[in-house]
Amino acid sequence: RLEMQLRRRDVEQWMSHRHLPEYLRKKVREAERYSWTATRGVNEAILMENFPEDLQVDIRRHLFKFVKKVSTKISVALS
Repeated sequence: RLEMQLRRRDVEQWMSHRHLPEYLRKKVREAERYSWTATRGVNEAILMENFPEDLQVDIRRHLFKFVKKVSTKISVALS
């Protein structure tokens, strides 16, 4: 929660510094809200590229298996 508040403050300060008009500020806020909801503030690409290559491969393999399992369950449920 605190991290989200700090991020929001930083974005507001940046928009103010850049003198963005209100209609753009609204769009930035919506994009930030969407991004935060989707990632909880974690940039996975940057996080992953800081891991050793073998760990990245293991994580991708795990995520692929998870997505495949979920998509199979969804397909069965929709049949």
